[in-house]
Amino acid sequence: LAIILIVSVVPVQAASSDIVPYRYDYVSSCSIFLNISSRGLATCTSNIVLRSGVTAEMTVTLYKSTDKKSWDYVKSWDTSGLLALALEKSYYVMSGHYYKAVLSADIYNSSGSLVESITSTSNIHYY
Repeated sequence: LAIILIVSVVPVQAASSDIVPYRYDYVSSCSIFLNISSRGLATCTSNIVLRSGVTAEMTVTLYKSTDKKSWDYVKSWDTSGLLALALEKSYYVMSGHYYKAVLSADIYNSSGSLVESITSTSNIHYY
């Protein structure tokens, strides 16, 4: 039994070492979190750290769903800047729905040309 287990583990380890995570060209890090309190206060927390020489316009959008397949717009917030952008916004939501937050950002070089667009999605929460 131990030999079978070892043989079955080796291919999985070999396969996983080939996975290379996607890296952004102009964004050092990006995160989006959603928390919903027991009273229905949804708090979206998002951060982007940019590489030097670029600016960003960031939007965080809160969505709701009853089936986790089709999503309806609830609320959005925007900010822009350079180096590091952060948003923490809260909004009361209705019970009986799934919720997620989506961060989207457009990155511009010093000439104002769009050089990258990124998107990141939070975990889904039911309230």
